[in-house]
Amino acid sequence: MARLNKKTVTAATPEAKDYFLWDDSIPAFAVRVWPSGRKVYVIHYRSSGRLRRYTIGQHGSPWTADLARDEAIRILARVHTGENPADKRSDDRKAMTVASFSRRFLDEYVDVHLKPRTRGEYRRSVELFIVPKFGSWRMADLSRAEVVEFHGSFRHIPYQANRTLGVLSKMFSLADLWGIRSGPHFSDRAISYHLT
Repeated sequence: MARLNKKTVTAATPEAKDYFLWDDSIPAFAVRVWPSGRKVYVIHYRSSGRLRRYTIGQHGSPWTADLARDEAIRILARVHTGENPADKRSDDRKAMTVASFSRRFLDEYVDVHLKPRTRGEYRRSVELFIVPKFGSWRMADLSRAEVVEFHGSFRHIPYQANRTLGVLSKMFSLADLWGIRSGPHFSDRAISYHLT
């Protein structure tokens, strides 16, 4: 154990398996080091007799060791009053609307991982078709049936319909990965592309 700071976190090297480097001043606070080199600040706590893990954020902007420690202290104070921060975060994510998720999707996925031309196509699908139709819906409530109906409503522009369906499919996949949505899945390939 060592006090987590910029020096100790930077010096933590990846290994074959992920591991935790624990803070000596707040035993529940640690940085998790992944084989990829990714480093994430976490806390462990008990709620209703069960051990829980809460992810504060990834090392780097904005999360430094000192900021993450301050956040850990705030979260643990909530735990001591009987609150379960992991459950609250889960509830907050389930309440996220398509419009708010779309902003995160564009900022954290589209602008980071896609080529300029593809970015423009994704933005067009999101801003002109997906958000106007589903923006106020909760991500958790959007079902395959609504997506099928939405896809069919654009049969007069089949290329755009299929492109938008592919964007929605990627959004659903990332929403599941990011813990914002769980439940029935759909694939753009599972819905007919042949619009006439």
